[in-house]
Amino acid sequence: MNWMLLLLTLSLQAFAYIPEYGMMATHTALQHGRGTYRIVQEVTYRTEGGSFSVLETWYVTNESKMQMTLAGRGPLKGQVEGSFDYVGDLKKYEDGQGKTLQRRLGPDWLEPLLHFRSSAYFRQKMVALKIAPSSSLNDRPPLNTQGDVRYQPPKFITLSRVGGATAWAISTGTQGEGPTLWLEQDRFVIRKIKASQNLVYKADSYAKFSDNLWYPQSQVYQFGPTKIEISTLQVQKVSAPPKLEPKLLRLPEIDG
Repeated sequence: MNWMLLLLTLSLQAFAYIPEYGMMATHTALQHGRGTYRIVQEVTYRTEGGSFSVLETWYVTNESKMQMTLAGRGPLKGQVEGSFDYVGDLKKYEDGQGKTLQRRLGPDWLEPLLHFRSSAYFRQKMVALKIAPSSSLNDRPPLNTQGDVRYQPPKFITLSRVGGATAWAISTGTQGEGPTLWLEQDRFVIRKIKASQNLVYKADSYAKFSDNLWYPQSQVYQFGPTKIEISTLQVQKVSAPPKLEPKLLRLPEIDG
């Protein structure tokens, strides 16, 4: 019975462990592969007035270099198309008259969190989203080697569960009440983000692809009454993204 008690104790200690924040950010960045990936997704928009679907094709090199083209599905096939170039926090597109425009994206632009290769980006994004305090940008001071060496986990990280998995919840307040990010403990992948009172993001069914890219097969964005459901159809590593001509997207209105 003693060995069973020991195993249980070790298991509980592993469950209760909260790692150093910088290490957590670094390990998560390592789950996002290397090089450029082509990702094809079916995206369904559900509103109070109806729903429609588009097919998105992304070429992602890192958190600061992405491009996307889309085309309508079902009744919208052949009627809807568009393309966008994402450079840093800028979104570039065409105005329909041959002029390329750009728009600065706000902190609620979450797509880079699935692709960041830099732990510094993650830490800065958490502050911008008001999920982590500004002090989290500082490196942890060295442990005091005088007397008992005792590690103190960050106060803004707590243990939690999400989607049936053990997770770390990152939040400056009470987890789930304000902006919070849930990071799965076993695989260091993002499972849920509450970015604001009106925006909740969930990622499920992660699969592993070439060069250690972990990517969700199912994603959901909830903006109040509007829901966006994303199903991953294909993930493939490529040598480089194709040349993209940014075009303005126009979607027909859905009758209520």
